[in-house]
Amino acid sequence: MTRDARMSPPLACTAVTTNESGSTAEEAVKVNRSRSTWSLTDSSSGGSSCDPVRGLVMWSPSGEEVGGLERADWMPPQIALFHPLQMRIWDGAADQMRVTAAFEDDVFVTLKLEHREAPGETGEAIINREFGVVTEYRDASTKILLTNLHVDL
Repeated sequence: MTRDARMSPPLACTAVTTNESGSTAEEAVKVNRSRSTWSLTDSSSGGSSCDPVRGLVMWSPSGEEVGGLERADWMPPQIALFHPLQMRIWDGAADQMRVTAAFEDDVFVTLKLEHREAPGETGEAIINREFGVVTEYRDASTKILLTNLHVDL
């Protein structure tokens, strides 16, 4: 994992998000960390994207632009997985989680997490060492799994 995203190739995958009620959503994800761009597309609800020029843009399933923000720093949780050092898991003042343990092997680094204000609530972040991306994140209310992660040339 590197802090220098300028050296990262563009990546693509499918994000499978499961909430606490068990409902699941699948979104197509594309992230180019060197250009600070990303897109997240769900065929049923539309999508969102961000680039340094336009900022955050959201669209409907038909492709019609439905809104946006001037903030280019906001990102949905599925995109935050591509920026592990910016995730809210490092016990900072605004973070909800903190790392309690870390384990590594040749392919992954596994971070055990605990909620800062509810110590019984735990989670986990599994980082793919090759891409420097969290490929699986779990907390008390959400599980996000990135599948088919690959370089998007």
